[in-house]
Amino acid sequence: MSSFITDNILSSFRSTGIIPLDPKVVLKKFKKPTTEQGESSNSEQIGDGSSWRQIHRLIMSAVKYPSSKEAKELSIAFHSLQTQSELRDHKNTGLRDSLEAKKKHKKKKYTLELEGPRENTGGAMLFTLSKVKQAQFI
Repeated sequence: MSSFITDNILSSFRSTGIIPLDPKVVLKKFKKPTTEQGESSNSEQIGDGSSWRQIHRLIMSAVKYPSSKEAKELSIAFHSLQTQSELRDHKNTGLRDSLEAKKKHKKKKYTLELEGPRENTGGAMLFTLSKVKQAQFI
């Protein structure tokens, strides 16, 4: 309890920017995006499965003669790789789903071994805590 002194409490409020109100303290804790991060997010966006047209445009703008045989071969190769990647992603998603379904079915169920129903209870069974513990150890 010796840590709960007035100076410690006030310094914790100062370091979070609550008292006195200082939003700069809070904003300093967030990372600022750099230009490298912006470029990497753009390249990730180009590589997703729905952006074949963007990749094709990028290839055509990068190649000196878009109608040349090499440019067409490059475009076909990229298209093939994009298709294979999309098929693998689809297959992986299906495999993950089936694995999750299989894990759900593997859950082991424990039933309590208890006496059979008594004739005069109408089928309802009431258990005390001691009887439940006793059944779990059997």
